[in-house]
Amino acid sequence: MPPMRAIGAAFLSVLSPAFGVAAEGQDDITYQINLAHSGRVSLSNFDGTLKPLWTQNLGVGAVSYPLIGDGLVFVTAANAGGTGTELFALDAATGAVAWQQPIAGSHHWSNAAYENGQVFVVNFDGLVQAFAAGTGAPDWSVQMPGETEFSSPPASQNGFLYLAGTGKHGTVYEVDDGDGSVLWTAKVDGGAHSSPVLGVTGVSVTYACQYYKFSVTTGDLIWHDREGCKGSGGRTAVWYKSLLFVRDPSLQNSILNDNSGKTVGTFQGQTAPAFFTRGGRDFGVSLAGGTLGCFSTTTGKTVWSFAGDGHMSTAPIVVGDYVVEGSASGNLYVLNDRNGRLAWSGNVGVPIPAPDENGVSQPLTGLGAGDGVVIVPAGNQLSAFAPG
Repeated sequence: MPPMRAIGAAFLSVLSPAFGVAAEGQDDITYQINLAHSGRVSLSNFDGTLKPLWTQNLGVGAVSYPLIGDGLVFVTAANAGGTGTELFALDAATGAVAWQQPIAGSHHWSNAAYENGQVFVVNFDGLVQAFAAGTGAPDWSVQMPGETEFSSPPASQNGFLYLAGTGKHGTVYEVDDGDGSVLWTAKVDGGAHSSPVLGVTGVSVTYACQYYKFSVTTGDLIWHDREGCKGSGGRTAVWYKSLLFVRDPSLQNSILNDNSGKTVGTFQGQTAPAFFTRGGRDFGVSLAGGTLGCFSTTTGKTVWSFAGDGHMSTAPIVVGDYVVEGSASGNLYVLNDRNGRLAWSGNVGVPIPAPDENGVSQPLTGLGAGDGVVIVPAGNQLSAFAPG
């Protein structure tokens, strides 16, 4: 284990007690937008209505969740034939492909994170590559040691990249995003399908019956909650205001106190919940049984629900004062987060898929927003919308 490193003031300022809110910004940097995976972002001049901006068919396989920053949209996509994926950068205003890079691999899975002018991609085999966001020029490429299967989206913050892998046992990694060197590793019972979550005082991962939190500075274990069973698969947890929302594939959904790891409640939802604060109260919204439900994080009670067309499919995101949700019918819905009333709807022309959180036949997909646009992956196409 390497010696403890100092954390910069900027890192501490982002990981504040209100991280779920303070992480809001104009960029979309990882799965479910931010390091807490809370699905929340701000968008200038957004009043709940959208206008189509562009649609781009990439001519490959299924497309991942988007990353958005510096006027570009980044996605990985399964190759149409053979194995491996492609990394694309598109102009956020026009949809024109600015550059693309092949990502070799034994499976059609890879996913990415974005930070400060770099895009970081991990493939199924644990090869991590960094590219200059503006040009696509390769910066570095490093094989992660010790594990053989990687199916968890990466997360990057203030010069550090966080990854998880399995195949032999299960390992969480902190990597220097300047050169790809591994700074620390931590063993877990799991390692699959759980993107690392950055909270105030640590990094968390959750697998079937096994929940962990580690120090971001040393990788030392802060807590480990065992639920009396074992399993390797996981789903990405969501951090919001010192609570960790866990969707356990073997047990019920649980709300943990992020400081102690103790269970303090439960919630309903199949997808990763997104969060917002209104009138001094905190709310989550998640999809369950085809219906979008908004619940109080304090009481757990449902405060509104929206059934849409009965085919809603995506993990929701919260953009300003509105909830955005996609449907397998191709419909895109924008709802007022106070009451769930429909503010706008449109259609992208093809089904908007549900996220496959436990497979590696394609990159993990999902909605995205930031830098003035809402991005909707649907099959092999991307559709962009701007505030209307």
